[in-house]
Amino acid sequence: MTNAEGLHRIQGAGPADCDPYLLSSYRPELQGILANMIMITTIEQSFALPVGSTVHLVCDNESATKVVRHIVQNRHFILDPQQTDVDILLEIQGEFLASRLQFEVIWIRSHQDDHVDVGSLPFLARLNVDCDRRAKLFLKQNFDILPPPPLSYRKNAGPLFVAAKRLLPN
Repeated sequence: MTNAEGLHRIQGAGPADCDPYLLSSYRPELQGILANMIMITTIEQSFALPVGSTVHLVCDNESATKVVRHIVQNRHFILDPQQTDVDILLEIQGEFLASRLQFEVIWIRSHQDDHVDVGSLPFLARLNVDCDRRAKLFLKQNFDILPPPPLSYRKNAGPLFVAAKRLLPN
């Protein structure tokens, strides 16, 4: 979470709760959006923010961006109870409905630094690169201390081998 100049940054990181065998980037991205929504509503309730101030929620996962955009553009949006990761989406919706702020959801293309120097990228693209780097660093630094993943979802599965971001079957 940062201001438009990249100053006054609040940082955080944490593992995504999910069966690692089924984990894609969608759920962790939603959890990141939820964490920011919780922080925003906490700040809003603690300080006298002007009603209607605009908050930009930026995400590089297009699917997550689309569903969160539906939530913030329609206060009466009804989530399908069988929708993927509806538990997190309901929490995001609850935080949004508790807020008097305006939310704009912005999708940003990921991995733009693969093709262009980071310094030449627009602010939101640089912010995305920074977030991705911090997420990878968090995983690297906390690999040995994170709790073991839940394995109760998998029946008759062979041993697991750990990869950079997900657990893969043998």
